[in-house]
Amino acid sequence: MRSHGLAAGTAGRASRAVAAAALALGALLVGSAPAPGQTVPRFPIADSPIQLEGPARPGVYLGGPGREGAFFGAETGEFEAWGWPVKLVHDFRLAFRIPEYDEPIPGAQVARRVVVRPELMTVVYSHAAFTVRQHFLVPLHEPGVIVLLDVSTVRPLEIVASFQADLDLMWPAGLGGQYAIWLGDRHRFLLSESRRAYNAYVGSPAAAHGTSHPAHAAPDAPSVFRIPVDTARVDDGFIPIVVAGGAMPRDSLDALYDRLLADPASYY
Repeated sequence: MRSHGLAAGTAGRASRAVAAAALALGALLVGSAPAPGQTVPRFPIADSPIQLEGPARPGVYLGGPGREGAFFGAETGEFEAWGWPVKLVHDFRLAFRIPEYDEPIPGAQVARRVVVRPELMTVVYSHAAFTVRQHFLVPLHEPGVIVLLDVSTVRPLEIVASFQADLDLMWPAGLGGQYAIWLGDRHRFLLSESRRAYNAYVGSPAAAHGTSHPAHAAPDAPSVFRIPVDTARVDDGFIPIVVAGGAMPRDSLDALYDRLLADPASYY
């Protein structure tokens, strides 16, 4: 009887320790969650009479071109982005971190459905703890891509966005001297090169922090930024991610990035 009581007490302490660890991780994820102003107003996305919908299939093409920007990827959510005349990034992908898991859940593992319309494409990630709709919006006359995340979750959630920086011309042309730096106060990565004639931003006003890379060198490792999501504010709006840039000075890039974030509904 005493042994049974000791075992029960040990199991109870272990259960409490696990619960405490989960609560601590939840508090960490929520601690820097997006504040008002870090989302954009949600707008209705209409069904199209010519849309296609079905299960998300690994390796099957999904893309959307404008006249100055484009994304090309797969139905499981990973993509590359272009801002004429340069390739900005490749292997951009999402992962999702919840308290019960030590490692983020790769988006490709939980990509369930895809909806393709002429004006907007959607990848739906679904898990027992969350649903995230990733809307791809490519402006017709801007060198950039807007990603809008529509999140539904009952638990603390952290969205992990990663990509490989390029900022390069199509082969056989090339630039050289590219680098990527995290601008923490502006919640975005700056991609640039030694002459500063080509520049790009990749980021989100809801991003809490990003990785650092060696100065003045194209990073070998992926660039990563994290977006904590608060369950109390998931209905505030879309969480935006913007990838934009090209052959332009940085003041023009600032204006472009601000335009894309200011009113995505107008581009839709």
